[in-house]
Amino acid sequence: MSAQHQSGVSQQGRAQEADPAQLARELEIPLLSARLLARLGITDKQKAHDFLYPRLATLPTPWLMRGMKKGVALVLAARAKNIPVTIFGDYDADGICATVLLVTFLKTLNMTAGWYIPDRLTEGYGLSRPAVATLIASIKKPGLIIHG
Repeated sequence: MSAQHQSGVSQQGRAQEADPAQLARELEIPLLSARLLARLGITDKQKAHDFLYPRLATLPTPWLMRGMKKGVALVLAARAKNIPVTIFGDYDADGICATVLLVTFLKTLNMTAGWYIPDRLTEGYGLSRPAVATLIASIKKPGLIIHG
C-alpha cells in the first residue's frame, strides 16, 4: 500500500497531479489561486482556464438539474394560460439578484410577473409558513409561485 499524504491522496497519485506553481505560471495567476484550484481538484490547465474564465459553451446543461423539465413545463403552461407568476425570493444579496433576474426574464416573455421578499424579522428566512400565508393573502388571482 502506498504512503498517504495528509489530504488522503497517495504520494504516487500526487506525482500525477499538476504542480500548483506550474499552473500559476501557465495561467499567469497567483500561486494562492492555483493552490485553491488544486484543492478543488482542478489541476489540469484547460480545466482551470475554463473554471476561471467560463464561457456559455463550456457550462453544463441546465437540463441536468433535478426538476428542470417539470419547472419549465409549469412556466410554459402559465405563459400559455396567462397565469401570473410570483417569484418568492430571499433577502440576501444572491437571493435578490436571482429574483430580479427571474422577474425580468419572465417579463421579456410578456408574462405577468411579480416578486415577494419575506420580512426578515417577522417571517424569517426562506419558505416559512408566515411568509407563504402573507404571499397567498396578497395574490388577487391564482398563479404560479416560484421559489428562487
